[in-house]
Amino acid sequence: MQAATTIDEVLLQLNDIIAQCKTNQSPLGYFAALYRNVTAAVQKGIQAGSFQDNARMEKLDVVFANRFLAAYYAYHSNAICSGCWKKSFDAGRNANLIVLQHLLSGINAHINMDLGLAAAAIAPGDEIFALEQDFAMINDVLAIITGNVQRQLGQVSWGMFLFSNISKNREKALINFSIDMSRKAAWATALKYALIPQDSWLNNLNDLDHSVSTLADGVLNPGRWSTFLIKVVRFTEQKDVKKIIEILEKAEPA
Repeated sequence: MQAATTIDEVLLQLNDIIAQCKTNQSPLGYFAALYRNVTAAVQKGIQAGSFQDNARMEKLDVVFANRFLAAYYAYHSNAICSGCWKKSFDAGRNANLIVLQHLLSGINAHINMDLGLAAAAIAPGDEIFALEQDFAMINDVLAIITGNVQRQLGQVSWGMFLFSNISKNREKALINFSIDMSRKAAWATALKYALIPQDSWLNNLNDLDHSVSTLADGVLNPGRWSTFLIKVVRFTEQKDVKKIIEILEKAEPA
């Protein structure tokens, strides 16, 4: 698949992935649906002139999205992709995971690995410092839409309400904490890679990928108590993947 050059092209490719996932009943469509809404919201912000540098933001959004798209198509072509994305895509074959775990594994790889590298690529050297405000805004968009996703999860499984009551909304705290910590880590990655020559990136990427993959392990294989709650939620979750994707597609910003 050819790399996207505009946000419209990104949206078309995401639509294709979502359609494929609906047809194949693939849980990978959960993150794709979330991410499509994030991308559409960023596009609306650009069209409204909401960012400090709207042309630069479109460039960042496209480079950022292409990292996910490249990883997705590489995985499905049996080619090499980053370890953190491989864990997330492999998780799509695990029938014991809940929707929340699929979403968080995708968020983990795309924010902790991809966002900082995309920022460093489009704003090398000292240019990175001028990007900070818009960089924070793209994270804000993600946080808003993910918050809406949390409300959608109640339609996917009544067990999420039980999970909320037993864990005192810790699943919401988990998402918010994950995004908050991830945006800080992504900015640190952006600074690190922007200030070193791109031809030396490969010497450092293995360590970054390993760190992000370790975070994925915590999402996909939590402790004993969380695993028990996940089993309860999984038992009550809808089993129609297409319907779940359609529910998540509605989690757009107000």
